[in-house]
Amino acid sequence: MTDTEKETWMQKRKQAQQEFKQKVEEDAEVEKREFKARQTEAKELRKAARIAFRENQERCFKRLFKVTVGMMCMTCDANFGEFIKQDATNANQWSLNMKR
Repeated sequence: MTDTEKETWMQKRKQAQQEFKQKVEEDAEVEKREFKARQTEAKELRKAARIAFRENQERCFKRLFKVTVGMMCMTCDANFGEFIKQDATNANQWSLNMKR
């Protein structure tokens, strides 16, 4: 190899190294942007899931309290038979007996 060919080869090698380094840096930038986008998307999905969970949790607690209150009322012997009577002619009608 002559000196000129060697020098040309060294310049091409240096150019190739610089291009490779630049490509690696660009790829790293792209990777950072993609990671940031995935992170932002995951954050938004977690927020939406948290909001949906709160809404469902509220409905669940309301149902739970209704059941719990109903259970407590069933354990109490309030003797409703004296105050509320079902109409003999119509099964869907109830009458309230009050002392006057």
